[in-house]
Amino acid sequence: SILNVIVFSLSKKLRSSPCSLYLIFASIGFSLYLNIVALLRFLQIVFNIDPSSTW
Repeated sequence: SILNVIVFSLSKKLRSSPCSLYLIFASIGFSLYLNIVALLRFLQIVFNIDPSSTW
């Protein structure tokens, strides 16, 4: 997904297309989602914290 952001944001022709903008923001959103899920999984495994039961 990071490669999508790089490719679509570097090309001026692709950056002006609404579809490309959608793909850029979808890739950024998916990357954020993956980072949050990885962080929660890390907390659960390493520190034995279960976010679903403590929050």
